[in-house]
Amino acid sequence: MKVYLAHPFLDMTYGRELQAKIEALGITVLNPFQRNEQVVYEAIIANKEVFGATHSRNIVEGDLRLIEQVDAVVAICNDKASIGTHMEVFYASRILRRKVFVLYQKSFPVKVHPWYEYLAMNYSTEA
Repeated sequence: MKVYLAHPFLDMTYGRELQAKIEALGITVLNPFQRNEQVVYEAIIANKEVFGATHSRNIVEGDLRLIEQVDAVVAICNDKASIGTHMEVFYASRILRRKVFVLYQKSFPVKVHPWYEYLAMNYSTEA
């Protein structure tokens, strides 16, 4: 089995920790932040620059191609806002009809946002 790990840029450390736990189960994990160009992208962010059309296209198209290669998506949804994670979940679930498992850790007025309730299997802990 192969999964794509959708998670916020601001949570890359936790993403790597969760990736190791998933891989320990014998599952292959495609992590979008483990790409050759990541150093370039992180420099752009650190310098508070704009990605621009070419970098944006490369990031999005690269992530979409990775999602197309997997059996399922595991997404971290927490208080570190990530439009990318939300888009990846939608693409995998609604467009590709892949299973989506969400580690849902948001403090929100409802237990799980309706979009995640509808599109994914939701969990509030790693267990």
